[in-house]
Amino acid sequence: YGQKFFEEAAEKYCESKIVFNHSIGDEANMRVFEGTLSGSMLLTSYSKDVENLGYKDGVHLVFYHGKEHLAERAQYYLTHEDEREKIAEAGRQFTLNNHTYLHRIKEILRIVREDNNG
Repeated sequence: YGQKFFEEAAEKYCESKIVFNHSIGDEANMRVFEGTLSGSMLLTSYSKDVENLGYKDGVHLVFYHGKEHLAERAQYYLTHEDEREKIAEAGRQFTLNNHTYLHRIKEILRIVREDNNG
């Protein structure tokens, strides 16, 4: 697929009102970051990992707990555009301010330096 696949995925995220994610094994997968950066609201299965990164339910993204809760939350935010867009923008800003590749590189370097000094 090459780069076109990733570009097309990014375009679809940006065109969407809601980006859906289901974490397997309670991890913070790439879609958390891609979805929040797209400017669309992220609706994701609850993940302690994501919560530990500082994302807050109803502020930066929306968590769901099970299929019925997913449908209920999706329906709600599809009909409450102002709330959805406010969450989407807060999620985008939070990810830009805290979870870019540059943030990850700095954290890796910090850990390596600590290990070398300890």
